[in-house]
Amino acid sequence: MPYDASTTKATGGLVSGMRPAIHRLQSLGHDPALGFLYGVADLMHGTGTYIDKAGKLVQVATDHDPVGLITALITQVRHLLSDVYTPAGLQPPFFSLLQLGQVNSPFALVPSGVKVPWTDVARYMYTNGYDLRHFLTMGITPAVVSAIIRGYWLLKSYATGGTATQRKLEHAKLTSMLLLGHTIATSGTLFKTGLLFGMNPAALNYNQILAMAPATIAWFKEAIARDHRINQALEKEWELLLIESEGQS
Repeated sequence: MPYDASTTKATGGLVSGMRPAIHRLQSLGHDPALGFLYGVADLMHGTGTYIDKAGKLVQVATDHDPVGLITALITQVRHLLSDVYTPAGLQPPFFSLLQLGQVNSPFALVPSGVKVPWTDVARYMYTNGYDLRHFLTMGITPAVVSAIIRGYWLLKSYATGGTATQRKLEHAKLTSMLLLGHTIATSGTLFKTGLLFGMNPAALNYNQILAMAPATIAWFKEAIARDHRINQALEKEWELLLIESEGQS
């Protein structure tokens, strides 16, 4: 695999901080989500795309022969599946991006209490078992939040005799409830990490934090659609009033 170098030496010294225990985290091709962009592109161009210890994006040329798109996709899927159950496992989706740019974090990983950048936090979390398997386990929390809220909303609708059309019109209420539920759950994981576990980043529920994105997008989308429906109804009412006033005159 062109993006599977396991040491700094294997990249010709171009990618600092590379070692076998952490090389997948530094390789964007191993990211379960980004891998289908960077990994496939690397396979098609015979390159390897990494993030070094300094938080810089580095592309390394290799002696691997480029392959076509279909072959690259099949190879990518097979390689990711083969790495899932290795001792180090794969990183959670988009987790590699935390290494970019040396952005300061609120966490201190050493007794001195000095805050370290997110690059170091991501490396610490991954080497301490924060992998895709752990990520999927943490997915229980956002899944339960969504299931409870959606179940309550449906049961309430059926109990009051609501129809499928009414439920579609009231979807804005569901998105608001989901956003509130995920906001409370996310606040809980931040509170747990900060107070109960003494700012230990390994206590973060990364899956729950990611769940905020689709919940927020769905809320904004439904809010815009609702405002559009309201404006259309108001315009129709104004048109009717104008027609009535013209008829009376």
